[in-house]
Amino acid sequence: ETYLDEYLIRLDKNEEVVIKYYALETALYEIGFDFLMPEVFYTVPTIQVLINEEIQYNELSELQIDVFWELLPLAEELRFNRYGNELLPKSEAILAWQKLYLNDYYSAFSDNYQFLLKAGWNEIKVKALNLPLILGSFYFQSKKTLVDYQEYRRLHEDKPNNLISEIITVQGEDFVLKNDLEIKSSYYKESAMTPYSYKNTVLNQLDGASMARGGTKVNYHFTVPVSGFYKLAFKVIRNQNYGLAVGKKIYLDGEIPFDELACYLFTSSRKWQNQILGDEEGAYEFYLEQGEHVLTLESTISHYQDFIDELTFVMDKITEISLLVKTITGNNIVDTVDWDILKYIPDLVEQLESYALKLETIGEMIKAMDPEVKTAGEASTILVAAKQLRRLAKTPNKLGSKLKEFSDGSGSSYQLIGNAISYLMQQPLSVDCFYLYQEQNLPKPTGSFLRKVWDGIRGFFYSFFDIRYNDRDVDKDTLEVWVGQSTLYLDIIQSMIDQDFTKETGIKVKC
Repeated sequence: ETYLDEYLIRLDKNEEVVIKYYALETALYEIGFDFLMPEVFYTVPTIQVLINEEIQYNELSELQIDVFWELLPLAEELRFNRYGNELLPKSEAILAWQKLYLNDYYSAFSDNYQFLLKAGWNEIKVKALNLPLILGSFYFQSKKTLVDYQEYRRLHEDKPNNLISEIITVQGEDFVLKNDLEIKSSYYKESAMTPYSYKNTVLNQLDGASMARGGTKVNYHFTVPVSGFYKLAFKVIRNQNYGLAVGKKIYLDGEIPFDELACYLFTSSRKWQNQILGDEEGAYEFYLEQGEHVLTLESTISHYQDFIDELTFVMDKITEISLLVKTITGNNIVDTVDWDILKYIPDLVEQLESYALKLETIGEMIKAMDPEVKTAGEASTILVAAKQLRRLAKTPNKLGSKLKEFSDGSGSSYQLIGNAISYLMQQPLSVDCFYLYQEQNLPKPTGSFLRKVWDGIRGFFYSFFDIRYNDRDVDKDTLEVWVGQSTLYLDIIQSMIDQDFTKETGIKVKC
């Protein structure tokens, strides 16, 4: 790794700077830099990167870069609202130096971006597009190749393995940093959750839907009491995108330990499960020194990116064929008119059959990533689109009157493929907690049947006394407002009203 450290430059919006770097040989390089956001931000900063006055690929024309927000716990007297429900902590933009190697913001690839630099002097131009930022040192390195798990284990085989008596548990809602304002904790009503309340809302999980976008990440801090080898398990659930394996990058202390964690797949689970990181040979063992550590969990779509590219290709071809058919027929969709479409597109049948075969192959490969689920609804839409293409291939000259099934309708092959892509782009996974352990037995992920019944009975009787639904507690001077949102949003609105609006105006409001 080489670097240039004489730069400390502030770029305001639409300003640019040129950095010169002398490369020893013509090759692909990864480029990184230190940067500082000089003022509070609420949107993602974007930059443009040119290498020797050239944008080497489309993503560099408007490249989003990772920034982080810190979670600020509320004071104990402000932590719960008037109904005893826990409120979300505040988020504060981090105005500190960060080191970033340029990569895909949506984590569509497992590696950093690579740039072609020629031997000799090169010019790297960076332009701030929407927010000001300060640039520090620049870094240049060749692609780093991750070792596999077997090599990782061999490299640490001589390390000491001290034993611990208790499992290290880190709660999913206790992340300290996030790179997207939408990432949040939420409440799941299950007796085995920690914390848990049968009558009030308490934050007890990392909300999987809030960090489903590829590239979203959170940081957790934890302490290891003794140096040794630890297994890692996540207690997770996924009710969305059932049947589609979810990909996560897992970092320890800022680095991916080995290649298998560059995109680790979590299988579907409609109820809470302890998923132990490992392969068919057993659980992975991570060597951790005594002291403080950071675990980063990042959503990634790299396992689906090739499929997304192929599906996008098929959609483009469907559009091309559709436009050509409309040109031939004059967009006349009357079924009684006979068109000789094969005269103008002689290989139409072969095209439709080949695209159908491609879709069938992709659908089966996606299903194979989550073999425990027999039917994956989102992957099945790809297979439905394939069937439609095969059906249309049987009567190619009728395609002009069947464009709603082919490309234009809400249930067309084009639309079905587009829906599948949108599902593949989402990686929801809710996390109650994760465990670092050695030979201990993990806690059961779900509560007993009797506990569920008892909590249901308690919750039922408590509902008769819940002040939220008790109109007698609303006096005539209180303004009642009905909002069609979830309980969590109502709690946030109520808290903002109590803390700001009511204090300033004296008007009491109940949501």
